[in-house]
Amino acid sequence: MLFPELQTIFDQKARTVETKKAKLLKETLTEKEIEMIKPTVQEVETVKQTTQAPTTQEEIDSELISLGYADADYADYPTSLDRFVTVSSADGAYTFTYPIYFFKTAYYNPKDESYELRTVDDDFIVTITKEDAPVPNDPLASCNQLYNQLMPQLDSSASAKENDRYYEYLYKKVSDTGYVRCIVHGFYKDNLDSGIYTCSVCNSETMYTLTIRYITENQKTASYTPKGYLINSFYRGWSISGCTYQLRTYKQYMVGDEGSKK
Repeated sequence: MLFPELQTIFDQKARTVETKKAKLLKETLTEKEIEMIKPTVQEVETVKQTTQAPTTQEEIDSELISLGYADADYADYPTSLDRFVTVSSADGAYTFTYPIYFFKTAYYNPKDESYELRTVDDDFIVTITKEDAPVPNDPLASCNQLYNQLMPQLDSSASAKENDRYYEYLYKKVSDTGYVRCIVHGFYKDNLDSGIYTCSVCNSETMYTLTIRYITENQKTASYTPKGYLINSFYRGWSISGCTYQLRTYKQYMVGDEGSKK
């Protein structure tokens, strides 16, 4: 190599320049990082906003999971047992049965672990909800609280009871499985066409509630009607309802045949 001394000097100067450039770059980046603190805070706020609960119906619908066998343009009442399908809850606590191609929509909401099924005209709406027990470690008090909230709104007159338009059943003690159940079925005092059926099952920590809201076909009685059959089928098909009978056909229901034990 010609002039090795010169090459050594050039190499030393090059290393010095690179060191100065690296130092300058480090200082520049540090200043930029400081300047970027505010935009970063804004970005965090944006992320917070995007992770908040959905507010519009479109956003809510986008998070729901379809159960299938729905999208019925009219409510085709089932008459045979092969028209029902069984679903297991996400937490494994229960199963429930519903008629296929009867509901317009049938969804599971993973946020609150609830189910909702609706007919095309909303005259038969079913929900199953899961929530913390209203009174922790006291399932009897929890069910009593629900009963006391709902019962005063319903027509519980002697006439309503005689015509099966009002029914209530409340456990007096905790069952061997640790549950207390409360069943209320009736029609609202301010709208005798509007019926509600609730079956709540509560332990020390959690309350599950099956609720059916519907428009009656017959103001004289709630029994021996197509909707009466469906209500009974949901009760029988919900594994934690406490019912000891299996599903039965519409024909069995209409003639008072209780069917088979579970």
